[in-house]
Amino acid sequence: MTPWTRLEGTPLWEAASLQYAKNGHDYHDMGHVGRLYGHAARFRLPYDLSLDRAILAHDVILDLAGGNEARSAVWLRDQLGEEDRVATRLIMTTVDHDPQHSDRRLALLDLADFLDPDRSRANTRLLRLEAERMRGDRFDEAVWEEGTVLYLSGLSRRIRDGLDLGPTGAERRVWSKILTGITRVIREIEAGPVPDRDPEPA
Repeated sequence: MTPWTRLEGTPLWEAASLQYAKNGHDYHDMGHVGRLYGHAARFRLPYDLSLDRAILAHDVILDLAGGNEARSAVWLRDQLGEEDRVATRLIMTTVDHDPQHSDRRLALLDLADFLDPDRSRANTRLLRLEAERMRGDRFDEAVWEEGTVLYLSGLSRRIRDGLDLGPTGAERRVWSKILTGITRVIREIEAGPVPDRDPEPA
């Protein structure tokens, strides 16, 4: 049973599960979604239906066409028959994961794997496999590494710049630890191949 969520077994859950399976991604799948629910439980976030929906749907559309977050929000709207505006706003915070967002719960959950070094290494490996599957013959290892480091460097700057303007207290400490984890991953990618092993079970 998936922690925290109250959507498991509902038509929305089944539709999302089918879409993630159809996508066939190595990282952006229901396993990723499940880890976000685990983080929500670990952080003891109060239950919120809009956040539940946003976690489930935030990566349901992901391809090379771009605009994936907005398209995922549209997918959710179409499934519900009406827009959940809070869920839409939450999904859109994962475009930049900026801690200055007024409601940054989903952005935080989406980055919480960086708190675990082994999970982060496994994620890097899965993201590389995912990129290779998506790009096929056009995949270039060096280009992927450069692009990933560039993205993570920009992400770390946004978090660093936003720490004094957004989260406070315990939440700020979590964001700071995430920032440390991102820096660690950047160094590991620059240092060489990611170890081909899964993290130890929790």
